[in-house]
Amino acid sequence: MHNQRGFDCRPVDLTAARVFLSDMNAISSRPLPARPLALPNLLTYGRIAAVPVVVAMMFWQSIFDGPLWLRWVALTVFISAGVTDILDGCLIPSLTSYLSHLAY
Repeated sequence: MHNQRGFDCRPVDLTAARVFLSDMNAISSRPLPARPLALPNLLTYGRIAAVPVVVAMMFWQSIFDGPLWLRWVALTVFISAGVTDILDGCLIPSLTSYLSHLAY
């Protein structure tokens, strides 16, 4: 059913809403251990650090008429960040013993 403005006006199933809005039980919502120096985290830190490096090299080459090799270095850093993103995606499932309910 739709009202005059086109909005869906079907009644809400409150039992289903209660299931979705209820708190997770303590068994399934254990916090993951904090490991800031784990390999996937280190790869992420490297990607975060690569962003200003790539921007600075592109800026330096185009604005200040720097040498052309700066673009190639920026491209290499950018591709390396992409490869570490793929490695990060492969390593995370193998290093965690269980997955979060929100992971997929």
